[in-house]
Amino acid sequence: MSWLTITFLAYFLSAAVVALDKFILVKKFPHPAVYAFYIGIIEIFALVLVPFGFMWPGAPTFLIAFFSGAVFIVALIFLFQAITRFEASKVMPVIGALTPLALFVFSFTRSDFSLSYFQIIALGFLIVGSVLISYQKINRSEFFGILKWSLLAAFFFGLSYFLAKIAYGETNFISGFVIGRLGGFSAAVLLFIHPTVRASIRSATAATHRQSLFIIGATRVIASIGFIMIHYATFLGNATLVQAFSGIQYVLLVPVMGVLSWRFPAIFNEDIRARVIFRKIAATALISIGVFILLFSQKPVLLAVGVESFGVTFSKKYALGM
Repeated sequence: MSWLTITFLAYFLSAAVVALDKFILVKKFPHPAVYAFYIGIIEIFALVLVPFGFMWPGAPTFLIAFFSGAVFIVALIFLFQAITRFEASKVMPVIGALTPLALFVFSFTRSDFSLSYFQIIALGFLIVGSVLISYQKINRSEFFGILKWSLLAAFFFGLSYFLAKIAYGETNFISGFVIGRLGGFSAAVLLFIHPTVRASIRSATAATHRQSLFIIGATRVIASIGFIMIHYATFLGNATLVQAFSGIQYVLLVPVMGVLSWRFPAIFNEDIRARVIFRKIAATALISIGVFILLFSQKPVLLAVGVESFGVTFSKKYALGM
């Protein structure tokens, strides 16, 4: 299965998570900061993947993978800082556009991250389409605040995936992914050590009903599957392009949110004015053009960087024949 197919499926799951997260946040279940803590804590369950091919990658690769996971939690902190101050519908498109741009900048530091001419064009279409389909009017008074927190979040999200891709180039997927999740778990533990954060976690947890916990748990299961698929697509393909595909989830959300707005108007209040529908159609066209360019203008990079055959693992270093 190609990285394009895996990316599409991953963002399909992400679209479901976006809808469920909106339900969770509107219903005021856990505080977003507490939600971020639990995202980090449940990453310890990645250890169940150890029997399926984990191997010690060496200290340098271990540190890179570990740090990538820890940095991801830092990015989540800035993300939730943004959405607690501003509307998530205004913050997420900005972060979604800035993250692949951050990765694009990081790519100049390594030759194995470079994009072809056609891929750069596709990247542009995907980013513009993503911003357009999820655009929300931002007041002048909000602009610099949203930009500040979004830049910080996008920088650390980009750095996390950049480091993860480097680690994946030195070891197999299972090893790199598990070590990264240990880094995320460790960062969450450090959050719990802080007295103020610990008090907030205990207070929010005690106030959360069992039914709410079930909905949150189901959401995180779906999100975890999507998260693994995003990392696997990053392992196989280009990290920048994988992140640029985030606009796909907004395309998939258009009909879903329309139905949910009709069924739960108090929670999902979508704008169905003609100009908004036209903008979303135009954005979908731009995203489709970006996908078309990647599919047909040039053969996509289907395997991890430098890999010519599957072998035992997908890693150049550990491929069959070494």
